[in-house]
Amino acid sequence: MNELYATALKRWKQQLEREIEISTHAIEGKRHEFQPLEIINTNRTEYEALWDEDIRKYHYLGCDKDDRSKDKYLILYKNAHIVAISYNRAALRVSVRDTYIGWDEKQKLEKLHQVVNNNRFLILPWVKIKNLASHLLSRTLKLLQKDWCEQYGMLPFLAETFVEYSKYKGTCYLAVSWK
Repeated sequence: MNELYATALKRWKQQLEREIEISTHAIEGKRHEFQPLEIINTNRTEYEALWDEDIRKYHYLGCDKDDRSKDKYLILYKNAHIVAISYNRAALRVSVRDTYIGWDEKQKLEKLHQVVNNNRFLILPWVKIKNLASHLLSRTLKLLQKDWCEQYGMLPFLAETFVEYSKYKGTCYLAVSWK
């Protein structure tokens, strides 16, 4: 990380610490015990550096300066950030998706911009809230429809993701009817 970026990140963190609690205390329980949850779209805001840092530190794929996530969301509980999630444009070649939709190459090139990819989903390691993941997938997808339409003038018609089965079961996606 270059020195200029590190200095800016430190300054942003200090500003955010006044607004968002940065805590690693265990948060455990059932989802209904942790309401309300606030969802913030961090794109081009002071919160984006915090989202980037969480993903860089705690997501197994990390985050680098070339990360081009289109819509990044932080989820807060009582001003403490607990989740970072993002959506991006879809991958060009995914045979399972292409077969599922049943489109040919021409149709895919015409419509691929309406497919979004849930490219990062991080529940911070000290957060253990039952059913939180599926609940937030559902809520952020609803927000994404509005945000994507405002930014790009179209509604996404399909969302995709990739699950590293050696690390995760993908249960939260099944719980919200992803196939």
